[in-house]
This record gives sequence, C-alpha cells and structure tokens, in this order.
Amino acid sequence: MSLHPAVQLLCDQSIDAIGLTTVSSVAAALGDVSVATDLIQRPEQVKALQDVLNKCMSILKNDAKNFTLRLACLECLYTLSQPPIPVFRTGLLHKTLDSMNSSVEELLVRTSPNDAESISSAREMLTVLIFRTTNYDTRVGRLLLEHTCNGNAGSMLETLLRITVHHRETCEWPLLQAALLSLYELTLPATYYATGEDSVAESKRDSAGAATDSSLQTFTLESFQARIAALLTEMREHRVLEQLLTSLRLSWCDSTCKRSPPSLAQGLADSVMLGALGRPDVAHTVTSVSTGQQMELQNWLAAFSLLCRAMDNMVEFCCEVNLVTEMRVRLLGDPGCHDWLASAAVPAVIAAIQSFVSDVDASASLSESGTGSDVVASTTDAMRCGLLATAVTLLRLLRMALYRPVVGFTKEFLSSMARLAEQVQRAERYLRHEYGGVLVMMLTVQCLVNMNGIVLTSPVNLEEAFRGLLKAILLDNTECTLSNFRIDAGRRSVAPGVRNPFEKMLVVELIVYLASQEDSPFCETNSSNESVVAYGQAVCIGERLLEEKHKLVFEENMLRMQFSLLQRLFMLQVLQSCLTVGMDVDFLSEDDVCQGRNLSAEKERPELLSEKGLHPQRGSTRSRAEPTRHPTAYVCGLTKKLMREPVVLKNGRRFEYDALQNVIGQLGHVDPISGEAIDEEIEVDIALQQEISAYRVKCALHKRGS
Repeated sequence: MSLHPAVQLLCDQSIDAIGLTTVSSVAAALGDVSVATDLIQRPEQVKALQDVLNKCMSILKNDAKNFTLRLACLECLYTLSQPPIPVFRTGLLHKTLDSMNSSVEELLVRTSPNDAESISSAREMLTVLIFRTTNYDTRVGRLLLEHTCNGNAGSMLETLLRITVHHRETCEWPLLQAALLSLYELTLPATYYATGEDSVAESKRDSAGAATDSSLQTFTLESFQARIAALLTEMREHRVLEQLLTSLRLSWCDSTCKRSPPSLAQGLADSVMLGALGRPDVAHTVTSVSTGQQMELQNWLAAFSLLCRAMDNMVEFCCEVNLVTEMRVRLLGDPGCHDWLASAAVPAVIAAIQSFVSDVDASASLSESGTGSDVVASTTDAMRCGLLATAVTLLRLLRMALYRPVVGFTKEFLSSMARLAEQVQRAERYLRHEYGGVLVMMLTVQCLVNMNGIVLTSPVNLEEAFRGLLKAILLDNTECTLSNFRIDAGRRSVAPGVRNPFEKMLVVELIVYLASQEDSPFCETNSSNESVVAYGQAVCIGERLLEEKHKLVFEENMLRMQFSLLQRLFMLQVLQSCLTVGMDVDFLSEDDVCQGRNLSAEKERPELLSEKGLHPQRGSTRSRAEPTRHPTAYVCGLTKKLMREPVVLKNGRRFEYDALQNVIGQLGHVDPISGEAIDEEIEVDIALQQEISAYRVKCALHKRGS
C-alpha cells in the first residue's frame, strides 16, 4: 500500500515550509485508524513514520511557530496513538514525547478566552498521549496535568472529564480507568503529602517526636481541603458530575444491549457485552458467566469503584458541609444522576452479586469433580473479594445519596431497588459466609431504611421486597464462622478449651455487630421513619444475642483474671516459704519477685479487673463492643460516631446535629443524656467542625502511610 498523499507531502517539505494546511491534512488522514495503523506497522513506511514524528515534535516545541500550527502537530501525534499497538506507543512514540521541552507546557497554560476550547482540547490530547505512552501511569499523567493546568483543580477535573466523556464510544478500558484513577488520586491526602518510608524517616529525625505533623511537607492541610472544595465547586458550576454519570450510564446501557465499544477498542474480534447480567430484571437468570462477561464486568466495577471512592473522599475531607450537601442532593435530584443510580449503579451491584453466586456454584462443582487446583482457588477467592468489595463501595454511595432524600423516586429506580432486595434475599445463603457478603446485606437494608421502603407500595411494591429480605435474615439460623471476619482479636482471647462465643454467630447478629461499627453519619435513626422502627423490631433478637455474648465474654475474662490472681498469690506464698527455710530461689526471676510484691496492691484495687476486662458498658452496642477509636471531643454522645456537624451544648456535651434534632423532634428541647431542659439555640460549632475535618484528613494520611 502506497503512502497517503497528505503524509507524503509533509515528508517532502522542509520544516520551515510546512504550514497549517499540510499538518491539518495529515491529522485528518491519520484520524482514520487504518491509515495510522499502516503507517506504524508497514516496514516500507518506517522512514515516513519517523519523519512525521520528528517534524511534528520539532514544530510543537518551537515557541516561535504559529499557535494553531503547533496544536495541529499535537493532534497528529495524538492520532498516531489511536491504534492499539503497545510496542509503538511505549517505544518510538514515547521516545518522541520524551524530547518535549517546557515550551509545550507553556503553550497549554495560556488563558486567552479566545483559545479556551483549543487549549482544553490540547490538554486532553496531550494527557491521553502521556497515558498511552507510559502504559497508563497515572503518576506521570497527573504531574503533567498539574503543570499544564498550572495547579488549577478545576482545569484538571475538566480535562479528566473530557477524556471520559469524549472517548466514551471508542475508549479503551485502561484509558477510562486511568482518567478515573487520576480523579480519585486528586482526592487523596497522600497524593500531596510525603508518606510511607519518607514520612517515617522524617518522624525519626523529629527530635520533638511530633510525628503527627512531620509528614506534611510542602502542601498544607488547609490547601488540601481548599483543593477538595475547589473540586466540588467545579463539579457544581460546570455540572461535571451530571455529565460524567450520564456518559457512564449510556456506556453501561450499550454494554447490556449491544457490542461493547471499550472491548472493541481493545481489538477484540468477538462481541463482548454484559447482556442479561447487566439488566436487573433478568440478572438472576444468568447461572454461568462467560470469561468475556466476567472481564467486562470487572472493568465496569473497577471504573465505578474509583468514581465512588473519589466522591466518598470529597465528602469525607471537605470542610464546607454545604458543598457536600449539594452534591448529595444532586446525586438523587438531578435526572441524569438519578438515572445512573437506577440504570447502572444498582444493576452493577446486582450483577456483582450474581457473578459471585455463579462463581461459588462453579467452584463447588469443580471441587466435587476433583478438577480444581489451589492456584485457581486462590485466584477465584481474590476475584470474589473484589466483586463484593465493589458492591459494598457502590452501596455506601447509594446509602449516602438516599439519606433524608428531598426528591421522590422514579419508577425505574424503585424497580431496581426492589430487584436488589430480591437478589440479596436469593443470595443470602452465599453472602452469609463472607465478610463482604454480610456488609452487602447490611448496606442494602440501610439503603432501604434511608428511603423508608416500608411505606413505598406504588408504583413498585418495595415494602414486600424489604420485608422479604428482613424475614430471610431473621429466619436464617445458620451459625457462620468468623474466620474471614475482621472481629477484634481480643474477643478470641478466651481460656484454653473454652469455646469462643464470637466464633460462630447468626446472620442477624453479624449485621447488628457490623452496623454498630459503622462510622458513617448517613444512617437514618429517626423513629418517625417507619422503616427505622421496622428494622429495630426485626434485629432486636440479634441485639439481645449479641448482648448475651458480650456478657459471657466479660464473665469469662473476670474468671480468668481471678484464676490468674490466685496463681500469683500461690506463687507468693511458695516464695515466702522458700525464703523462710532458706532455700535457693535463684530460679525465680527479678520480674517474678517484683510481681509478687505488687499482688497485694492489685488485690486491694478491684477496679483494675474491670479496666483490663471487657466490661459491658451501658449504652449502644458500639460502646459495649469496643471503645471509640477517635478523640472523645470529636465523637457524638449519642451515636458514638465521629461527628460531621457537631453541636456543643453549654454543659459541654457534644452531639451530631441530626441526632440532636431527632431527640428534640420527639422529646422537645432536652439534653438527650441528662434529660434536662436546654434553652439555647442548636447551632453547628464551626470551629470544632474544622478541627474534625482536619482530623479526618490526618487519619487518612497516617493510615495510608502505615
């Protein structure tokens, strides 16, 4: 095949003679993927390919050249990256881009209103180029964005949005996920702060021992919170969230109804789509998930998970509650976002559960036939954990969106939620054996409670689905092992030969326990919500059983400590007897002697027993289960959770605004703990709110660093 005329013309001209018409013609020609592929792969066109790359890069780097001409050269390089040929992308094209200089970045920092669209398009092309040539390295792509956008969070967000939306129909999965991963990383404190080994080394050098702040190097906590606020503001003002979710919904629908564009872009010859697995009304009929469907679903779940985690981080770290509230309202109130929840997010959860069930059944069949292997089992376990983890991530976002909704629900959304409840009910016997599975059950119930599903009977009977799920959970008397549950190790520390009461638990007990560990403020507790009352009545059995087990553990610990005390007293008597008769006592260590001397003091301080034991405190299940992980000043006196909108009464007690309002709505203006009347305005303490917001960021940073 001969060289394309436009490409031939560019090769024949000198760099100084090349004009906009020539370069534009080449860009248009290479826009045809077949032409670009021939130029890259045909041996006889290698010299022409090298010529195009060198001349386009030389013009792009030359700040004396025309602005539009330089952008046209960038477009030529971009179109050459379109064919999915990794060897070329990460080889010759990457080497060409390595020769870029600062003038290219300066070109894209221009702020002229007349060039705004051209600059945005150029940033998009260059970012895509960098992603493709670095094998989708988000660190490199993000640094480039930081420079070309001059650190402007709004411009960075806009570029990532353009990549996701504009490449929807022909986007390769790695590119879509790289853009969403970059968005997610923009919401992480660790992206801006020194963490890990650098942080540890810095902490060791800090003679004052102030490790909590030593990792904050050049990017202050306030500037990070300002960036999060800027991201949320940009999303609101330019409807970024709405555009992104609408685009993803359309792509999800494409994948469930016809050939999947992202899969085709990877060069796969066969038609790969989710099909029935992606449709909530028939997903449960898919008993065997093909490899292609599994790959497609994994890609979708990875993309949705990154987006949900990014939004969750914005909610978690933003110091301006009004911006968070606005985003929550838009998630349900905007038609595009609402449709994404109904047509993509909830169906994705259902698909993940069905794929999990299908895989469990397939593995069971392999085990029975003896054809399974340890390697396959390990891979399968990791895949199952990933399916459930993504389902949990999506459900957490859904729970947040459904917390105290200010708009109604569409029929499609109600139908999807009913299908979700039915799917979880069907899969309950599979989910109960996995930590993630029980979380899926718990979060599904909480979502239904938040939307007060018990009263929603038309146009979709959500009440029936909700009650059916609760009934399935309550009637399941199977005792589940805790080998894969993150239960406090202290609860397994029982005496040898004594059965750990937390070793096996009913499903309802597990749900009650995990619900008590939730830090999220987006769980409805107001008794004016009929679903809250119904849920409370349903799980009271589990709460009672859990309380009995806590009591049993406490009693066992008390007996163990008393036994230990008697042993040490006996040793002391033996020691005294030995000293009396003058026997050699060298076999006793100094620590044992000191321990014996302190026994009488411990005997006279019985309160030490309750301090060391698992003393069942009065109050919520959470307070009985474990002490709060957060400073008392930041924890609500009612919910025992980290506060988001703290209210400080004159008597010093601190409550979450919503929790206090619930009490006031039911009992009047009284202190929820003492019952005393309060005659003060209920207002959020802004200073304390800022402290807690900063504390959240530090917790996330140090958790990641550790």
